[in-house]
Amino acid sequence: MASKLPVEERERLIELSGELAANGKGVNEIARYLLEEENVKISAPSVSNFIKIYQKMHFDSDVDFTLKNNRGDVSNIDVRKRVLENTKKFLEGKTVREISSETKEDYFKVYRDLTLRLPKVDESLAKKVINKLNENRVENRKTARKNK
Repeated sequence: MASKLPVEERERLIELSGELAANGKGVNEIARYLLEEENVKISAPSVSNFIKIYQKMHFDSDVDFTLKNNRGDVSNIDVRKRVLENTKKFLEGKTVREISSETKEDYFKVYRDLTLRLPKVDESLAKKVINKLNENRVENRKTARKNK
């Protein structure tokens, strides 16, 4: 649907998506907002692309967008608790997607909890999580190759 938009409308939605992301909204939240408030049906992957375009338009370097917008902030006690709860579930064997579904949190928020926020809460746990994420990636690639 996003590719069929007029250029001006697409640019407006890129700006809107980028601003919403900068204010902490997740990709799925933005897609829902665009559908409900702007009456434009756009998939989450398209929103993600809009955000990437927004980043390129507004930032000279490839500094991580999440860092520019304090997405890694763990000063709030509720955020710290959520990060530790998500970490516990992940280390118990649940996938990021399963945790996201169970907690009703955006997938990317759970992923950021494990990769961006956790090192600021507990560095030793963060190393375990990163190792497990890397092991999962290797395993997923092996499985994908076998299925080809």
